[in-house]
Amino acid sequence: MALYTLKRLLSALPTLFVIIAVAFFMMRLAPGGPFTNERNVSPAIEANLNAKYNLDQPLGMQFISYLGNVVQGDFGPSFVNRDFSVSELILQGLPVSLTIGIAALMLAVSIGSFLGVMAALRQNKSTDYAVMAVAMAGITIPNFVTAPVMTLIFAIWNDWLPTSGWVGWGGIDEQGLGAFGRSLVLPVITLALPQIAIISRLTRGSMIEVLRSNFIRTARAKGLSTSRIVRRHALRAAAMPLISYLGPASAALLTGSLVIEKIFTLPGIGQYFVSGALNRDYTLVMGVVIVYASLIVFLNILADLALAALDPKVRLT
Repeated sequence: MALYTLKRLLSALPTLFVIIAVAFFMMRLAPGGPFTNERNVSPAIEANLNAKYNLDQPLGMQFISYLGNVVQGDFGPSFVNRDFSVSELILQGLPVSLTIGIAALMLAVSIGSFLGVMAALRQNKSTDYAVMAVAMAGITIPNFVTAPVMTLIFAIWNDWLPTSGWVGWGGIDEQGLGAFGRSLVLPVITLALPQIAIISRLTRGSMIEVLRSNFIRTARAKGLSTSRIVRRHALRAAAMPLISYLGPASAALLTGSLVIEKIFTLPGIGQYFVSGALNRDYTLVMGVVIVYASLIVFLNILADLALAALDPKVRLT
């Protein structure tokens, strides 16, 4: 297991290198620059700024220099947020994005799995049709449509939840744990809804296949109850496709809250990514891309390890 993990980590290095290279050169190909929007900046001052941040060097030299700094864990200074380094901005926003993503992941797995099992046990019945109809709606309706609708219903019309904002861990003592939880409800549910739909459909299909297996027929022939068959035998086998999916799904939830953070005014790294892209803040965008790519690789490796731990037929080589 340890050798396989090491091999996967080493094999991920070329992937990360390609991602960094593509993102680096694509950012430079975009029109404009980090100092294009500066007011009343003379060409001489702009040239001095470019020289200060090594933007006057050839692209190849810039890339090699940046890659050397990244290897040392230095993402460089932010070109727009001059008082902060990129690492400081990411460390400020990452806890917010992780909190929302982990909460959405837990909600999606618990509700999606439950709905999928219920639909599989009542295949071709009203419960099955209702779950699949809701799942299709959750898949087809994007987050940027769901978020305003939920805000309108639960925050504006009924005033049950805040429309936007973030209490944060530091504000729990002052505003209470309830205020912190209420600030999470709308963004977490909005982020989790598409994954609930996908997981419910995936669980339903896998559970139906498992329930038709020979070992399930044997368990029924022994007189085991349906609930015990599902809990002790079917769930573990049906969870294999779900675990394979949870790797990229977890990364999508942890890194896919760009729109959610913008709509609900949350201080996550998604906000920094959007503002950095608009302002051509090269180092900030590159830092966020590297963090996202590293999370995706790490979570996919975790999914493979979990799959191997549950399925003895899987051999890690």
